Amino acid sequence: MAIGSAIEGATHTSQTITWQDEDGDVWSLVNATITGRMRPERGGTVRAITGAFALVGTGSTGQHTWAYSTADVVLGKYWVQFKAAYADGSYDLSKKTEFEVLPAI
Repeated sequence: MAIGSAIEGATHTSQTITWQDEDGDVWSLVNATITGRMRPERGGTVRAITGAFALVGTGSTGQHTWAYSTADVVLGKYWVQFKAAYADGSYDLSKKTEFEVLPAI
């Protein structure tokens, strides 16, 4: 799962993320509640992503959106990981992936 970079402080446009395995097969997110965590690339404190997550459609395409909060788009490089939790108590975790917040000019 690759995700795009963001711009420091920019919170208007959300990012659409697709969950896939190594073969490019999409994971179903139907009825999942998505959350996420992030950690600075060079170590440091892991914290919850505070932006809003929403499934795209029913989640059958493996996609969700991430609408950034101001805390999510602080300049730097991070590792992020998403969690898809289900009503029966089971969950899936994405692989950690790099996320960069680029400077505004």
